[in-house]
Amino acid sequence: MPKTALKRIQLNQTAPALLALWLQETPVVVWGSGVVTAGQREARPHAEAAILDAALCPTGQAVLTLGADCVVRRVTASLASTPVFAIGAGFADRIVSDAASGLVAIATSRTVEVRTAATGEVLAVVTPPRAPTAIVLSTGTARRQRQLAVAHGGGVSLYDLDAAATAPLLLEAPGGHSGVALSPDGAFLLASSAEPALIGWRLADGQGFRMGGYPARPDGLVWMPDGSLATTGGPAVLVWPFVAPDGPMGQSALMLRPRMGMLTAVAPRRSKVAAGWSDGGVDVVDTATGRSAHVAGTPPPQELDFDPRRTPNRVTTLAFSHDGRALAWGREDGRGGVVLL
Repeated sequence: MPKTALKRIQLNQTAPALLALWLQETPVVVWGSGVVTAGQREARPHAEAAILDAALCPTGQAVLTLGADCVVRRVTASLASTPVFAIGAGFADRIVSDAASGLVAIATSRTVEVRTAATGEVLAVVTPPRAPTAIVLSTGTARRQRQLAVAHGGGVSLYDLDAAATAPLLLEAPGGHSGVALSPDGAFLLASSAEPALIGWRLADGQGFRMGGYPARPDGLVWMPDGSLATTGGPAVLVWPFVAPDGPMGQSALMLRPRMGMLTAVAPRRSKVAAGWSDGGVDVVDTATGRSAHVAGTPPPQELDFDPRRTPNRVTTLAFSHDGRALAWGREDGRGGVVLL
């Protein structure tokens, strides 16, 4: 899709949006019903099966979809799809990718498989102490070490994929965890707590810390270009500084609140953050100036008795175009589209 063809698009589907992204100049949204939209065109890569999760292919040229048929397929901007591999466990519900290593990780009911995205070759199969609830793959910039973090009941297990014989590092924390992240340099590990808070560890010495102040679980964890961490789960956009060597310890988060509501999705580009809210609205906030603008979905509520917990149309996914001129978005109720900025 050439740049001159970029236009505002409205999408109406029958299931939640799982992932929005851009393949070159084409906005792609993956929906739980099994539909993948590219612009205003759509296809069903898994026939009649639903899609449970999706991730950007490490090449950046396609999206990987994980279907209820336990097949991972590669879908391009033209909506051409090819099967990459099938999951032998018979069930899988999460897929993540890492561009630096070219790997993908898939969580089954009890294990996590690590495979090459190109061919589906199995690199490792790990079994955490309990069923995996969140996973992340990362190749740290400091040592180029390929790592897999698996959140589960009782904590997070960290695997060194370059040292298969080494036992995983178990970082204990009570309860379950719905989100996990490794800092881009590989120095810090974060997880959403069973309580509405973030817990973290400095991996060099195992120093633990807690990042509180959330009314809900901050399970959306997104790294900003400057290395800070933007999170969901609060009534504002919270951006935590990660200043070496102490990360967020002893620091306060930058708080930006353009509307009443709960933040449910976040996507960064340079100093700007796209913020998706529990009421179905989308704003763009400048973290340098604090200025914001409503760009899509539900306008900011004006009622003083507005209750963000009673809105069923939360925004689930956001993605800036590569040049920052447009934003793709999707909601829990199947609404979404592309807005020009």
